[in-house]
Amino acid sequence: MSEENICELQKTLEKLGFSGRTAWQLENYRHTVAPSFHLFYSRSVGEDNLLYGLEFQRGETGNYSLAGFDLSLTRVEIPRVSIRDIDVLVLEQNLKQVDKYYDFFLSENWTEKITKEEYDRITGYMEATNAALERLASWKEGKVVAKLLMFKYWPEVRYKQHFSDYTSIESQHRVIQTFPISPENIITPNQSYQQLKSSFMNEKNFEYLKDNLKYMGFGEGLGEALKEQMKAGAPAFHLSFDAGINKKAFSAVLSFRKSEKGDMYFFNSYHATLQRSNGETKDQAFYLNKGKGVTVKEAYNLLEGRAVYKELENKDGQKYHAWLQIDFEKRDKNNNHEMKQFHEAYGYDLKQALGKFPIRDMKEPDLADILLSSLQKGNLQAVAFEKDGGAIRVFVEANPQYKTINLYNSELKRVPKEELAMYGVEGKGKVNGKEVKTDKDGNKEVKQKSKTDKQKPEYNSSLLPKKREGNKKGLGMA
Repeated sequence: MSEENICELQKTLEKLGFSGRTAWQLENYRHTVAPSFHLFYSRSVGEDNLLYGLEFQRGETGNYSLAGFDLSLTRVEIPRVSIRDIDVLVLEQNLKQVDKYYDFFLSENWTEKITKEEYDRITGYMEATNAALERLASWKEGKVVAKLLMFKYWPEVRYKQHFSDYTSIESQHRVIQTFPISPENIITPNQSYQQLKSSFMNEKNFEYLKDNLKYMGFGEGLGEALKEQMKAGAPAFHLSFDAGINKKAFSAVLSFRKSEKGDMYFFNSYHATLQRSNGETKDQAFYLNKGKGVTVKEAYNLLEGRAVYKELENKDGQKYHAWLQIDFEKRDKNNNHEMKQFHEAYGYDLKQALGKFPIRDMKEPDLADILLSSLQKGNLQAVAFEKDGGAIRVFVEANPQYKTINLYNSELKRVPKEELAMYGVEGKGKVNGKEVKTDKDGNKEVKQKSKTDKQKPEYNSSLLPKKREGNKKGLGMA
């Protein structure tokens, strides 16, 4: 490569915005005759690590020209945690410094810039930092964070010395795009970064929303439709979902909206409709907060009239727990059914309510936990009721409003109070020896005698004093 060709390429690189170091590296290829060669330029912008791979091709005249470059954008957010004696935030800062030292050792005439003592100190620092990362990777609780740090700061070869899933983690945190360069198409490093960043964020946004749909219970079937709608770039769009749950038609219209401050889309709400077995159609809008909310199965249970136990957040960002149940008799200003909430202060103890019935599952801790979790999701759950030394199958559901549970027989028909004895409940109108009071809907409430209640004494009337018949005033003893 001629001196004139080298100078021309150096001017091109400087004009585009690549660093002087990249330009002077051309001197290393003065005597090359290869059809092409590559130079690399790296930089960081915030949490984004950028690596440009510049490709130079030899033309018919023997001179080389910049044909374009590949831009690799890597974004890895490291959690700020402490694991045993390692503060991950401090470790990452040390790794950043190690990266700077590597760049320094790649610079021209670095041996003339530091003393032997400084060299020993720097290499000792680098070795100690990398050893700390290897130690973190050896701990079970540190593997996830170590993977992220190694991928972000170590080359592929060294990463694979500890973990084999490089391709998988790369697909999650890195995107690469090729930018050709010609007289008609000149693109700077900054322009290419902005384009790739937008593409990267859109892909991450899509992956997040796709995962969110799966977590919420909508499965993976909406992925292609979601991607097409996001590519269209409309301010808002809707997706339709149809499914059969317990042989009942369930459908939903999902609402997505683009942020007013950027191109990010958010899954804000969905309107669900359920066709009940009795022919009734029930519908309700459910809203999401930071990607969380009522799942498809929970929506189904709520539309069936059951209650669901959820973690919620108030306007001040404070989290709390409450039972939710749709009030089908009332609608709000948006024509949505009002949602009843029974907070912890309301005093409903599901475990205690279950304990009032002869449920065999409650006697085994593992089965009891499964039952409680299922009922909290609003499910109608099958349990074994003890009866006459054996067991019969019964279905139960939570009833927070009346602080009890509802019973259904094997045909899923509500068990009225007069049939409780058939299901192992002691005596007519009693549960475990306690009196049962039933409301107009057949909901049971256990009534216990208060410690302050006093029973009126009973007396033999023949022993009471009698009023004496006669003219004298007052009472006398007969």
